[in-house]
Amino acid sequence: MTQKPRSRKGVVRERVYGQNSTRIAGVSGTGGNMAWKYRFVIAACARWESPYAAEWLTYHRAVGFEHVYLYCNDDDPAELYEAILPFTQGPDPFVTFRYFPEQGMQRQMLMHFCAHDGRDSEWVSFLDLDEFLRLPPGQTLPDYMRAFEDQTDCLMFNWVYFGPNGHKTHPGTRVLATYTRREAHLHPNTKYLARSHLLLSPDLFVNCTDNAFVHQLAGFISHPIRAMNVLAEDMADYYEAFPDRAAAFVHDPSRSARIFDAALIHHYAFRSEKAFEDRVARGLKGNYAAEKMWGDVAADPVGFANLLTQLNAVEDTSLSRFWDGLIARAWESTVGPGSAVGFVVVEHDPALIDSILAGMDKVVLVQPDARLYYALAARFAAEIAEGRLVLENFAPAPRGGEIAMLAPSDGGRPYPVATISWDELVAKHGRPVRVHMAAEIPGFPAPVE
Repeated sequence: MTQKPRSRKGVVRERVYGQNSTRIAGVSGTGGNMAWKYRFVIAACARWESPYAAEWLTYHRAVGFEHVYLYCNDDDPAELYEAILPFTQGPDPFVTFRYFPEQGMQRQMLMHFCAHDGRDSEWVSFLDLDEFLRLPPGQTLPDYMRAFEDQTDCLMFNWVYFGPNGHKTHPGTRVLATYTRREAHLHPNTKYLARSHLLLSPDLFVNCTDNAFVHQLAGFISHPIRAMNVLAEDMADYYEAFPDRAAAFVHDPSRSARIFDAALIHHYAFRSEKAFEDRVARGLKGNYAAEKMWGDVAADPVGFANLLTQLNAVEDTSLSRFWDGLIARAWESTVGPGSAVGFVVVEHDPALIDSILAGMDKVVLVQPDARLYYALAARFAAEIAEGRLVLENFAPAPRGGEIAMLAPSDGGRPYPVATISWDELVAKHGRPVRVHMAAEIPGFPAPVE
């Protein structure tokens, strides 16, 4: 049963009621040569996610998803709907918004998706709004899937948990910039990108009576499916004797390193230390019942401190740099008065610097090595005098301060060099339209060439 009520704010949206509306009796098929409406879609459920939804949607559209079916599970849907309103408008909106008022019924919400929209796309992923699919730098989802689509029906991505990064409460800033510390090890749990016809298998929701189908499919579908991970390894039996067997598999040092280099799910489940308690406060009905464990963890001071140390173990700015690259594109739209600025970081090849200068009104060159700094100052004296090149003798770093550098010509004696962060560089010179990085620097974005 569906109806379209109007909220007190005048928002019209679809409302989905009860388990009777989610039955998939009689659904069958293998996908065949159907004319898909979309290639890659996400079906997601959200409760208490309004502050984070726009960033999450923007990110996944940028990496190549074509549509999101978003099920709001809040007590009042108006706040989330307003937060993502621009994504729902126009002749081809990015989001289909649905309201499901019964708290915690994640299984029923996603069954509703399978029954009503499962045939509209070729590939489906069930991501939560605290999960971001991280692909190799420079690749979109269509690019990445070219190597897998003829080999697999279900491509599985491991989680890695990110921690609160010392924030007692959420500071109100964007997720990808704020949370750059994570666990050192992969989590054995997975999410996947699966061919949609698997979700139409009549036995799926007979064999799976909870929401475990969002993590794997092979254990719930009677016929064999081609399940693999991002290393193209067979994953059909991965969830047998879970989690011990899976943990041993994924924590193998060689395998783990290669998965980190390939693709995985960044899981920002704890956007503050208070988030552990919030996961209980938002309600424990239905599939949310297991969230009580996080409240129990937070109530144990010693165990909680140890967990925070584990969650904040490693600095990882990969998605922060991805987002900075998106924002840097704003300068590409410059018209009228103004200049096109390029940043060149720790580069000392004169020919490469010349080529970048040729396409920019101004280039800012950051060079921490004093010897190279003075050599470049002499080589580009004319460009510096014209104001086309600015030399900065700083060491690029995540934050301002000072580091020690070694002087090879003086027996390796260290000398201090002031550091400059990305935000400080942008505040001083404006957003660049081009960024050339001679090395990967924590806190600095991926190159924008």
